[in-house]
Formats: sequence, structure tokens, C-alpha cells
Amino acid sequence: MTCLRELNLSRCTKISNAGMQHLQYVQDLRKLSLSETAVTAAGITCLSSLVNLTFLDLGGLPITDASLGSLQ
Repeated sequence: MTCLRELNLSRCTKISNAGMQHLQYVQDLRKLSLSETAVTAAGITCLSSLVNLTFLDLGGLPITDASLGSLQ
């Protein structure tokens, strides 16, 4: 699964922070949609290792600007 480039998990309410721990190893991931999932700021920090990520949809999530700082 390391060659995965796009993943849309929007509206998958069972997707949580635990799932984000697995995604951090998908280094080729470029587009990720997580809107309306159960992911929180803690889960977003797991994505900081995804250096090829160019699109991230976090619509409807309880994410603050501070939690996005880990992605820079």
C-alpha cells in the first residue's frame, strides 16, 4: 500500500486517530480527504511525515490552526 497516491475517506465515521497512525507510512500519498470523520488534532499530527501530500481536506473536523502547524 506504500504506492497509494490518493485516498478519500470522507464521511467514513469509523476513521479515527488510530487509522492516521497507519497512514503515516504511505509516503507517496499526495491527496487525502478526511472530511466528516472522527479524526482530531492528535490524528493530524501523525500526517507530518507525509512530505508529498499536496491536498488535504479536513472539512467538518475540530481542527485548529495550531494543530495544522505540525504539517508545515
